[in-house]
Amino acid sequence: MNERIIEIILYLITQIRKDTPIESIDVKHLATDGYTDVEIGTAFCWIADRAVFGATSTAPARNTQSFRILHESERALFQTDAYGYLLLMVQIGLLDEMELEMIISRAHVSGFQALGVGEVKELVSTLLAESGDISFGGSRLMLNAHDTVH
Repeated sequence: MNERIIEIILYLITQIRKDTPIESIDVKHLATDGYTDVEIGTAFCWIADRAVFGATSTAPARNTQSFRILHESERALFQTDAYGYLLLMVQIGLLDEMELEMIISRAHVSGFQALGVGEVKELVSTLLAESGDISFGGSRLMLNAHDTVH
């Protein structure tokens, strides 16, 4: 998933959380900011898929009163603003705690150091693109390379 689409999703979910009906969200300024109709439409479709199939909730996150403390070696993986961006993604429901752990693990295993917001957006978009397999209740429109047809 493109980082630009994630930015649009972030904007849309923020508006939804402000109790703006999805059909009343003003997207004209997104177009003036350079986002295409296809990107905006994709973001709306992503949210609609998650709302219908329950993969990600756009409702406020459940109040677990927990937060992720980074280990010293993990702290070196992210710049402060990049980790804040990750926490924001969890807060708005774009990522769950397991996906946050997956991103931290991927960054750690890959040997990254001091990732910025741009690199974190790329990791998030890659993870969300991969998790597309479960957005339709386990069915997919396309097969993966390792799938077998019977």
